[in-house]
Amino acid sequence: MAENEQLNIVQKIRKKYGYTQKRLAELIGVSEKTVQNWEYGKAIPKTKHQILREMLDRDHPDETPLRPVEYYGGDPAGEKTILLPLVPIGAGAALPGDDQEGVTPADCEMYAVPEFTAVGAKYLIRVHGESMVPEYQDGDLLACRKIDELLFVQPGRIYVLDTNQGQLVKMIMEDKDHPDMLTCHSLNTERFADFQIPKSAIRSISIVVGVVSIRTE
Repeated sequence: MAENEQLNIVQKIRKKYGYTQKRLAELIGVSEKTVQNWEYGKAIPKTKHQILREMLDRDHPDETPLRPVEYYGGDPAGEKTILLPLVPIGAGAALPGDDQEGVTPADCEMYAVPEFTAVGAKYLIRVHGESMVPEYQDGDLLACRKIDELLFVQPGRIYVLDTNQGQLVKMIMEDKDHPDMLTCHSLNTERFADFQIPKSAIRSISIVVGVVSIRTE
C-alpha cells in the first residue's frame, strides 16, 4: 500500500464514520495518543493496519471492538482473549507508556497464547544469537513476565534484562563481593564467557516463563 494511503487511513475512517480519535482508539484497543500519532504520520503496526483497512472497507460502522486478523490460540470472538505484544529487537522490553522512551503494545505485533497468559506472561521477545544454546535457539520466541523488583535471583532461571545497551537473555547470578553488580551467564560456554553488568544499567527485568521453538529441519 502506498505510504500516503497508510498515513491517511485514520483520517479516512474518522471522516467516513464520524469517529473521534478517542472513539477510534477504544474500538481498536490503543490509546487516544497513539491514534493521534498515526494520524500525524507515525508508522502503523501491521496487525493494527489490517484492522483499520477492514474497518475502512465496511459499508457501515461496526461499534464492536475489533481484533487482529491473525492471532494464535483462543476464541477470536471471545471477550477474554488476551493478546501479548511481540517486542521488536532493539526496543525497550519494559513496554513503557506513550510518554516514555521505548515502544507501546500498539507498536507491536500481537499474539494470543493462552498457555502463556495463564502463567502471567506480559510480552514476547525473539531470541537473537546463539549465547543461550542449547536451551534457546536463534529465532525462538520467549514469553516474559516482568518483575517489579529483583529481591533474589532464582538459580537456574533465565531472565530478560532490558539495559541501556539493549536486551540480554541470560542466566544471572549475584556477586557477593560486588552487590551493585550482576553476573550474566551464557549457556553456550564454549563461545561466550561470563560478564558483569551494573544493576544501575538495568531498566527492567523479566523472567522467562515459556518458549515457542520453530524448527524447519
